Amino acid sequence: MEKALFEISHTICMLLVLLKPKGPRMTRLAMALFSMIATILASVGVVVVLVAGYGTLLSIVTAAIVGLGLAVPVTWYVVNEIDNH
Repeated sequence: MEKALFEISHTICMLLVLLKPKGPRMTRLAMALFSMIATILASVGVVVVLVAGYGTLLSIVTAAIVGLGLAVPVTWYVVNEIDNH
């Protein structure tokens, strides 16, 4: 399970590189921010699922994966906003 989540996270990081933030500094910033944003969004998703009463393994893992998926556009937006200012 952990290896699968690591592989998904690694794939998403590579996707961030393909979105081509401006320069190597912004790429490093994007990866650093992604690790924090993905952790937060996945954790929030899991907490929401548990509070709603859906404590099955499938719902918890799905919430974590959705959080990881949402972290890509959020990271891209944050990096672009930082770069524009």
